[in-house]
Amino acid sequence: MKTHLIIGSQYEHINKGCAELIIENTDIANDRFVYAICSGQLEYCFVYNRLYENIYGERPLTGKGLHHSKEVASANISKFIDPCKICNKNQIALYYLLKEIKVNIVIANVTSKIMQSHVWIDKLVELIVNEKWNRNNHKKNNFGEINSNEVEYCIAASKSSIITTYYDVFSPAKHKRELAIILKDAINLLLKYKELIKIENISSGFIFNGRMHNVHIPMNILLQNNSKVYTYECSEEWGLESQSYSFAVNTMIQDLDERSAIYRDEFNSFTDDKKKFAREWASKWLDNRVYSLKQVGSYPQFSGRFEKSDNTKAKVNEKYDFLILPTSEFEYAGFDKISKGPLGTQLDAYMEIAEKFPNASYAVRLHPNSSNRDEEYIQKLCSKLTELIPSIKIYEPASTTNTYNLIRDSKIVVSGFSLALIEAIHIGKKVITTTPSLYSAFIPDFCLTKNHELSSQIRKGNKEIFETTPSKNHQQLAAEYAFMLNNHIRVKYLNRIKLSSNYRYMLRKELYWYN
Repeated sequence: MKTHLIIGSQYEHINKGCAELIIENTDIANDRFVYAICSGQLEYCFVYNRLYENIYGERPLTGKGLHHSKEVASANISKFIDPCKICNKNQIALYYLLKEIKVNIVIANVTSKIMQSHVWIDKLVELIVNEKWNRNNHKKNNFGEINSNEVEYCIAASKSSIITTYYDVFSPAKHKRELAIILKDAINLLLKYKELIKIENISSGFIFNGRMHNVHIPMNILLQNNSKVYTYECSEEWGLESQSYSFAVNTMIQDLDERSAIYRDEFNSFTDDKKKFAREWASKWLDNRVYSLKQVGSYPQFSGRFEKSDNTKAKVNEKYDFLILPTSEFEYAGFDKISKGPLGTQLDAYMEIAEKFPNASYAVRLHPNSSNRDEEYIQKLCSKLTELIPSIKIYEPASTTNTYNLIRDSKIVVSGFSLALIEAIHIGKKVITTTPSLYSAFIPDFCLTKNHELSSQIRKGNKEIFETTPSKNHQQLAAEYAFMLNNHIRVKYLNRIKLSSNYRYMLRKELYWYN
């Protein structure tokens, strides 16, 4: 009997894919699974409390994340689970789902006790934070329990965490303080995972969201031990594409030209009947997201803040020239090449537009993921936007205003990677991407940083852009992209591992031509 490591995701559709794989694949359904609990800012939902009590025999303390709360920091550290990831009910639901289908599953508590760091960890963190770390000057095992490659894993995870949480909002001094805390946590997390993988004799890992920084660490340890790693999506983001197995690609990756070419070439290889089917399928899918009562108020589907809206059909009275939809910082996690950080990059684009159209009306709908941040973060962001565009109307993350109504009542939609751009094109709106993205590679005419008619008109401050609408060709491209985004299956990966045939078509059973 083999033992597999499972690390759940905060996204429901990813956990669903994990459970379905195990259900459908009888070869692994009889194996043993170790379910790693590694969570940070806790949502104290009923299900989580039950699971916590099963582990510790007591109710969890209240408070924010471990490194955010003075009350928690002074409490008994053993009562807290690692503050490396946002925990929500979807992860816990996965555990109960796997128990329900009666697989052999046990809980592993991967707790990182950052308040009990060894001296060598403190010394290593000091070198990294002060930019004196050079892997070439540190031999393997120089720090006892961790080698230079593993140090790099921790640095990569910590950098992405500091970017997604604090970049361009707080001072450099606070960056260093927070980075030191996160680094200690990452190193301890690495040590705990090394111990777990060795003790449990883990043969493979099911890590179903390869883009999240906290799973980068166990993913690399498994690969270092020549264990197989299976990811549901995003392994490319960590440069692990050739070493791991991806079942599907359904999120925005930064390797824009290559990914766009894959999508474009694969779509062009379809017969005319398949192309027609794909466009019709995508049109219905986009209609469902934009117009269906079931979907209104849940955009995107994994953003719980919209699902909980008490007024999802609220109408917007104002009419805006520009609607700004800042992209979730999570889309940028772990990429050093975005040197200014996601917030800075997007703010630069907003500034350029505002300077050319000073008398235009603006609204911004902050991404619901930002609602997980503390009030200080939200207020800092709002202050920056108001300073940039004094007349801007700000809809904060917890606002019950429906995003689709905002899109319909605005002339131009501005964003980075948000799927809202594709939906806006679908209903006949003009859009602008603030940075190069897969959207701008697949539908090339809308990126502000590239030379084309729209960007030229914006730089000239030409008000005629408000009067034009996307062509039918753009709407067709948007539909084709939406189809590939949802249905692209990496057949070459599926052929490299033994899976039940049903799983190959589980994501979108309409894709009969992948037979």
